[in-house]
Order: sequence, then structure tokens, then C-alpha cells
Amino acid sequence: MATNAAIPDQQASVINGVEPNSQQPPTYTYESDELNLAQIVRFFLRHWRLICGSALAAGLTTALSMALFVSRTYEASATLVIVSPKLSSELKPPTLTVQGVSEALGI
Repeated sequence: MATNAAIPDQQASVINGVEPNSQQPPTYTYESDELNLAQIVRFFLRHWRLICGSALAAGLTTALSMALFVSRTYEASATLVIVSPKLSSELKPPTLTVQGVSEALGI
């Protein structure tokens, strides 16, 4: 088995390819399958640009596809209510009411 005595001093300080004083990103070990609130908050804080960018891109893509590919449909409705006058007047000419039309048509 080789010993570190044969390795120069500069290389002896390197263990498993990592220098002892180097800055390494923290490693997270998960001993269970559960997530705690701190891990979830850390994830959203770390990836907020990706999350917001994805939501914005999805919204713009949907708006553009709706504007280009969905046909415009215009719909209108109207209700016409004809009410016969309760009082007759001599000042205006007689008008044809719903009852008069029904009588004229024999309905």
C-alpha cells in the first residue's frame, strides 16, 4: 500500500481531489424522504428567477397562441317586449297590438 511519504508536500494536501481549504458548495444529505419547510423555502429562494421566468413564458405563449389560433366568435342577443297600452287616447292614431295581430291572423 502506498503512503503519502512518496508524494511531494504540495500534492499531499490534496485528498480525494479536493484541497482542504477550498470553498465547496454545501452538500445536503437527506436521511429520510421527507422535506422540511426550510428546504422548500431554500429551493424557492434559490430558483425564483427560473420559476418566475417559466410562468411568464407560459403566460406569453398561451396569450400569443390564443390571439393567433382561436377564431373570434361574436354573439349577441336581444329581447323585444311589446306591451299593449292600458289607456287609449284620441290624440294618437290607433296602433296594432299583439292581441290585434293575433285576431287579424286568426290565431
